[in-house]
Amino acid sequence: MKDVFEAILAYYNADVTLSGLAPLCRYRADNEARPYVVIHLTSGDGVYDSASYDILEKPYIQFSIWADTAAEADAILDALTSRFDNATLTYSGSFCLRQNVVGDVDEESVWYYHVDYLIDNQ
Repeated sequence: MKDVFEAILAYYNADVTLSGLAPLCRYRADNEARPYVVIHLTSGDGVYDSASYDILEKPYIQFSIWADTAAEADAILDALTSRFDNATLTYSGSFCLRQNVVGDVDEESVWYYHVDYLIDNQ
């Protein structure tokens, strides 16, 4: 999965608007200033059949957007989905299929979205 994460990071950072709105990170630091986006592997681990190179289990990733205002969160969501919906990654011709978007504001007035993608190679 390291190769998939590196391909996603490169694709994310290649978009100056998106990367300028919020940095993408693998882990969230509690004291990190918002806005930021955290990427998680939520299901599957990209298990491959070594004989055919077919994916036996397709990985799902989640982008978690954290922001101080609704406007910030919405701008990042719009840029992220514009960039990643049906995007082709440089990793083995894989592409991203959006599966879900969930958003809310928590008790500390932090706005967030979770955006789930299936990584497929068809």
